[in-house]
Amino acid sequence: MTNVVDLLPSPQDIIMNDIDFTGEQDLIESIESLNKLAAYYAQLALQGLQLDSIQRQQQSLLAASRYLASHTKEKATFHSTQLYLTQLINRFPRLKPIFTVLAACGQRLKYVLTGEQDGLDILLGNEQIEQALQQVQSLMSDHQTHLIFHALDLCLRKKHSNSLVGRKLRILWLGGDSYSGIISILHLLLNLCHETGLLIDLHYTDSNSSLIREAEQAFKVHLTNQNRLQITYYDEVDLSNGEHNDNLGVESYDIVFAANKLQGSHNLLYSLVTINRLLVSNGLLILLELTHAPLYFDFIFGLVDQWWSPVDGHRALLSVEQWTTTIRETGGFETVQSAPSSFGNALIVAQKSISCKILQTLEERQRQAWLLFVDDNTPNIGDVLPPLLPSSNITLINPFGSNPEHIRFKIEQMMTIYKQVYIVFGCPLSQELVNDDSEVVFTKQEKHLCGTLVRMLQTIQQAEPRNFPFVFVVTRNAQPGT
Repeated sequence: MTNVVDLLPSPQDIIMNDIDFTGEQDLIESIESLNKLAAYYAQLALQGLQLDSIQRQQQSLLAASRYLASHTKEKATFHSTQLYLTQLINRFPRLKPIFTVLAACGQRLKYVLTGEQDGLDILLGNEQIEQALQQVQSLMSDHQTHLIFHALDLCLRKKHSNSLVGRKLRILWLGGDSYSGIISILHLLLNLCHETGLLIDLHYTDSNSSLIREAEQAFKVHLTNQNRLQITYYDEVDLSNGEHNDNLGVESYDIVFAANKLQGSHNLLYSLVTINRLLVSNGLLILLELTHAPLYFDFIFGLVDQWWSPVDGHRALLSVEQWTTTIRETGGFETVQSAPSSFGNALIVAQKSISCKILQTLEERQRQAWLLFVDDNTPNIGDVLPPLLPSSNITLINPFGSNPEHIRFKIEQMMTIYKQVYIVFGCPLSQELVNDDSEVVFTKQEKHLCGTLVRMLQTIQQAEPRNFPFVFVVTRNAQPGT
């Protein structure tokens, strides 16, 4: 039976799906105008500024201010700047959040350069500015996000609409301090569930606990009277710290999505390795990340130290090529495709490998183990199955050659050593395996195998491990005469 992850489009299919970002035309058309407005603020900030008053850590912001100040030959005054700001708001009304944040940052730029004010306090210390900043982040990615999920929706409907009934798609959404654009995605997913019979588990994360609560209340309105789309919320997820991700199961997700979330990660490679660990084989990592930005962004995000590289003082943004290289360095993604947009966000799609040779080298597979119950009558299971398994930690037990205490000890030992254990009970109770007149022998064999299975389950139950083993019973003809 095909897993739902195998029905998802490939990275190339998503990239080649003609995802058109021109719906964000005002963002593109406004770039030069916003750069000019930023130049005005730069001129005002630099007027009468004493070089010896500038903080050492603000040298990158100072260099950006000087460069932007020369971007226009016009001499700015406070009045001309305010007049130009009003004109731009009237011309691009949808972009008012950008103007609000840029004006707040530009008017305080001088004080950030001298260390009298902290850039982070300007962005997050005022409720109105903080809300506008969240709206800016939505403007940057909401439209593109909708197009991406629309492409996934179309692919599943066109190619597999009759194969989705009762299947479950598991999505991990790494929130980026704004949830407004997700509501349209919820409606899209709800329609997909309703019309195809698909089930969806959406796990939504955000490090801001108050935003998580707001998102839960906002989403609840749209999820009433249905049970096909379920959302779980997490506010203590840190991809760069494995200890904070215990609630997210290893190899539990078919899709991991993030928009402008990973760029500022303390350890990007480790974060990507963590994501790879959370994905099932063949699962998709879908990222929207800023790979180049307009000049005026330096006066918004440049007020925060993380915007600048500690190595050379330039922007710390990764290029598409650097993203692709870093994703490949994880060792677990087999395919990586990318597509830039005119505004600055690049779409990056990576697919986790399905190669057993590659998967066996990954940490999550090395922390897994398989316990196979096979007897002399079913050597084919013990011979054929191990090479197909995605882990090399494999133990074979013959239920007729092992006493109950040994089996109990082995199960407890494996649950202690490994983070996840898989148990395959592959001993068929087929009457063909004994003589036709050996009913007593068959009954004894049946009781022994059933007793072994029950004791195995009791051992697991009594141990109460953090991660319960997955148990697969592949016995054929479990009752006499069937």
